Amino acid sequence: MKYIKALSITFLMATATLLSCRKDNTTIKSEHEKLSATINITSPYANQVFKYGDTVKIVADIYAETKMHGCNAIILNQEGDTLFSANAHEHGTSIGLEEAWINNVATTGMLTLKLICIMDHDGNTCEKTQIIQTQSEQK
Repeated sequence: MKYIKALSITFLMATATLLSCRKDNTTIKSEHEKLSATINITSPYANQVFKYGDTVKIVADIYAETKMHGCNAIILNQEGDTLFSANAHEHGTSIGLEEAWINNVATTGMLTLKLICIMDHDGNTCEKTQIIQTQSEQK
């Protein structure tokens, strides 16, 4: 009788150990396989030109197979300085982003719109960039 109890306890412990390890490995693998997002920027379009004082409407839809943890929209000048930043802290497999920035750049040049999707709390991200143009004021 003691032999059967000891054998049963050993079997249960071994099964629990194997199942817990397998579950952890499967979860980690599936999370890393699905850490990508589709980012569709509908506004502004690539190389769109904005004059000083124009409103730059930022509209994007982001989709992923796993739940995302938000999205950041950033506009950078050619030197890499941040001119605009917005954060949509939403959780879900789809995020809609709608923001607006008033162009305060009075010279002709290129700006970079960068959308950064936060995929998880471990710092994994997906991003898409798009170039827009500024045009100097003509007097």
